[in-house]
Amino acid sequence: ARRVAPNRAVAEVYIRKLADTQQSVELRVAVMGANEAGKSTLIGVLTQGELDNGRGSARLNMFRHLHEVKSGRTSSL
Repeated sequence: ARRVAPNRAVAEVYIRKLADTQQSVELRVAVMGANEAGKSTLIGVLTQGELDNGRGSARLNMFRHLHEVKSGRTSSL
């Protein structure tokens, strides 16, 4: 990570898709940012391997709870 300001850093991450025959590793990632910054879209693109269509298709894959599906947002209650 590269420090860009006090208490702020930027990291460059390389992601590769494994062949289906290779064993995957479970990884937990924390993503922080302002409201509507694209956090869920980024995670959706990385996990699904498809770009967003500009209307939230990547983010839609992240919905896990009924209130998220109804509201269209991945925020907490």
